[in-house]
Amino acid sequence: YASLLRRCGISRSLADGRRVHDHILATGHFLRSVHLGNLLIQMYRKCGGTSSLADARAVFDQMPKKDVVSWSCIIAAYGQAGHCREAINLFQRMDVEPNEMVIVSTLAACSGAKDLALGMAIHARILSPDLRKSVFVGTALLNMYAKCGAIEQARAVFDQIPHKDVVSWTAMITAFAQMGDCRQALETLEGMIQARVQPNPVTFVAAITACSSREFLDRGRKIHAAVIDLGLHGDITIQNALVSMYAKGSSAEEALSVFQRMEDRNRVSWNSMIAAFAASAQSCAAMGLFHGMNLEGIKPDDVSFLGVLSACSSTRCLRSCKRIHSQLELAAVHSPPDLSVENSLVTAYAKCGDLEAAERIFQRIPGKNVVSWTAMLTAYTFHGNGSKALELYDKMVGQSIQPDSVVLLNVIYAGSLVGDVGLARKLHARVASSSFMLKIQIQNALINMYTRCGSLEEARRVFDGIERKNLVARDTVTWSSLVAGYAHHGHAEYAILLYRDMHLEGVQPDSVTYVSILNSCSHAGLLAQARHFFVSMVEDHCLAAWPDHWKCMVDVLGRAGFVGRAEDVVRNMPFQPDVVAWNTLLGCCKVHGDARRGAVAARNAVGISPGFAGSTVLLSNMYAEIGRHE
Repeated sequence: YASLLRRCGISRSLADGRRVHDHILATGHFLRSVHLGNLLIQMYRKCGGTSSLADARAVFDQMPKKDVVSWSCIIAAYGQAGHCREAINLFQRMDVEPNEMVIVSTLAACSGAKDLALGMAIHARILSPDLRKSVFVGTALLNMYAKCGAIEQARAVFDQIPHKDVVSWTAMITAFAQMGDCRQALETLEGMIQARVQPNPVTFVAAITACSSREFLDRGRKIHAAVIDLGLHGDITIQNALVSMYAKGSSAEEALSVFQRMEDRNRVSWNSMIAAFAASAQSCAAMGLFHGMNLEGIKPDDVSFLGVLSACSSTRCLRSCKRIHSQLELAAVHSPPDLSVENSLVTAYAKCGDLEAAERIFQRIPGKNVVSWTAMLTAYTFHGNGSKALELYDKMVGQSIQPDSVVLLNVIYAGSLVGDVGLARKLHARVASSSFMLKIQIQNALINMYTRCGSLEEARRVFDGIERKNLVARDTVTWSSLVAGYAHHGHAEYAILLYRDMHLEGVQPDSVTYVSILNSCSHAGLLAQARHFFVSMVEDHCLAAWPDHWKCMVDVLGRAGFVGRAEDVVRNMPFQPDVVAWNTLLGCCKVHGDARRGAVAARNAVGISPGFAGSTVLLSNMYAEIGRHE
């Protein structure tokens, strides 16, 4: 029987295992042998699945006698099946002294349940010198502390393991990588090599994962080279980790290079590459890969759909969105999509311009979470419908969904869209009672809301209150928001004074700040100041001039009567002038009656955008004003 049960477990043949179990019961051996009972539990554990776990528990409960191995097997079965809390409950009911395997299995369950208190209690119970020196127990403790976020305790356990093997070194590297401490992860890898412990593929996957950022990408390339030297570059888990590393390090080309050289690609490989292209603004390539994945016969999963829906949101192609949605509906027949996928579908439809479809998807989501509500709120604000967004927020609060900072940012932006200062004050009061007032993004959004509602005094009050109440440090966006407010409402002198105060505070202006400053100079006719700020932006702050900066210079020159020089700026821009640039020049020509240049500007504007009637209307008005009707 023992041999048969082991074979059934190895082959995961549940039906055969149950037949052997029935035969054992018929012969009466089960009641006399603890060993056979333990083997039955192990067999059911190895077969996996919910029904197998129930069978394992039935065997355990029916055993007249149990030893420490019985407890070890059933605890391991529950932990392996993801029922960590029940595994912990079984450990607490044990009436025998736990052995090494019981402790290791229970610590794994504590990791899954993130039960730090019980994990620490088990740690305190380990009194046997042999258990304290065990590399298996030490590694299990390390993993438990790391999964529970107690990285310092994990490191302390690691340091106390007398004979560290490849598993314990790898566990420590993985722990640092998962906590985002890439430097410590790589230093631990170096320590492992110095200790002459040979890394295995799992070690390299952990080290490669630690390098998944721009800062550590060069180190990742060196590990990639080492993997090739050791002949491990054909390992699919390592290849997938490399694709993901290059993708997250913003090097989609290197990710693609690894992907194309892979002899075997699994779903993880395709998902990593789709995510790489989606994140690097190569959305069409991401969608092409998704199509290729289907052609290869690999069925997409939730991760695949998340990646391609992100790409779809960027391309704003409604036809593609509908095609992906249809495929998702077919896949849902066998397995309902994850909530995160449905949330992404709401966002994709909104970005692709079909707000009604986004609403339908949102309405049918059964267990909406805060991300679901955020997706729909963002959809409304994206389409400029602040009132609908605020109505939805009230429904959300009515259903006792706790808003997070992203929700509140959308709500404040919705208030900006409505433009009612009374409503803005009410929203401010609601946000003020939350802990998120300590976030600078919330303060910046409030400033922006008040400026859009025309209440510069209240915007300034929020701005000054940040420093007075010592809430958070004002950043570039804080200053730029108020500068933009003053500029938009025609207070150029205040905008410029604030810009100078910003310098005195040691806060560096960004490109957005200069758009506001140049706009204010343009509307106030401050040509000399505009030139000064433009030069300062490029030479002092090393910021590349955006099209908006150049258009401001065209406008300020034209308003000052230098229409010829304004035309020179348009013609000498370091990029192709768009319809707005030519129409800006055309507007200046209209003001100063320059029909010849106006005709040229109108012709160029119409050439770029034939369907835009504004250029023709401007030209006609200009001719009318100077008495030359055509």
